[in-house]
Amino acid sequence: MGGLRTIEDQRELVKKKVSHTMKSKHIEGNAFDVVAYVGARPSWELALYDDLADTIIKSAKEIGVEQLKWGGAWHIDNILEWKGTALEAYDDMVKVRTAQGRRVFTDMPHFQKGV
Repeated sequence: MGGLRTIEDQRELVKKKVSHTMKSKHIEGNAFDVVAYVGARPSWELALYDDLADTIIKSAKEIGVEQLKWGGAWHIDNILEWKGTALEAYDDMVKVRTAQGRRVFTDMPHFQKGV
């Protein structure tokens, strides 16, 4: 997972169904994933990613990042402009996707530059 990936790395991740696309922003060097660990094991608990996202969003603003997209709220082009918490953005995405009759797809560890 991580940040920059080669095309070969991405192919392998798609083959393993860890990633869903060959058009990954990771190949361009414009994305990174942050995985939460509890002890020695990765955890996928929403509360951890909500906290991580809030911290990354705050830090990005502090260092002058202008645009950031988060996999926990795909419907928001720039999470840095969102006025609520990361959890509120996630909840909003679930409502929007459900109302549209679309599948709710999240990638909570994922952040990317641009849209």
